[in-house]
Amino acid sequence: MTAMHAISIVDDDDAVRDSMHLLLEACGYAVRDYNSAAALLDDPKARDCCCLILDLHMPGMDGLTLLERLRDDGFDAAALLVTGRSDNNDERLTRTGVLVRLEKPVVEEVLLRWVEQACGTA
Repeated sequence: MTAMHAISIVDDDDAVRDSMHLLLEACGYAVRDYNSAAALLDDPKARDCCCLILDLHMPGMDGLTLLERLRDDGFDAAALLVTGRSDNNDERLTRTGVLVRLEKPVVEEVLLRWVEQACGTA
């Protein structure tokens, strides 16, 4: 599996992270998952992906702050943001190039459609 078909997921909710991991893996993607922004930043392989799926609200560094940091470092992979809250972060979403903001619980078919678009596997 190449980086073109790899996904990195960052979510502090084990159940959400595990369900996305299993779904995407069953669809043929190589998946790495992390329970925090710090865990992703500590793994040099995490950036070797076509798509990031980031939880907006996490303890420590939130998903948008993580994405801003990655963008500042030149990382340009597609990013999907998932959230259980209805915050208005439109300016930051646009500035960081978030492909889509999805509400939890994320519908599997919707997640797959956006991942396929992000990775060019549609």
